[in-house]
Amino acid sequence: MGKFTYFTTESYKLPKYGFKIHVSATIESYEEVFGLATNFLSKQEVFYKYLSTREDFIENISKTAAPAESGKLFTIYPENIKATERILVDLSEILVKFEGV
Repeated sequence: MGKFTYFTTESYKLPKYGFKIHVSATIESYEEVFGLATNFLSKQEVFYKYLSTREDFIENISKTAAPAESGKLFTIYPENIKATERILVDLSEILVKFEGV
């Protein structure tokens, strides 16, 4: 299995350029953040990827990971600025009690 699992819907068209949203977690909050974000994102018309396993996540947040890649449990690719704003507002409400890395 690859390091990332990818999700999209048939009707979603990945833009050539635009915005990315990253969701991070700590080791302690991994399971709850993963569950909440997956539940929310699976109901959206959006392309996203996430680290496939807990082990991949732990490796990603370790000091040996490349700084540009470290801490990104989910990467979300909204279709446009309106979708970006909506997803940011909704996710910030869902994940408000969690700290990221």
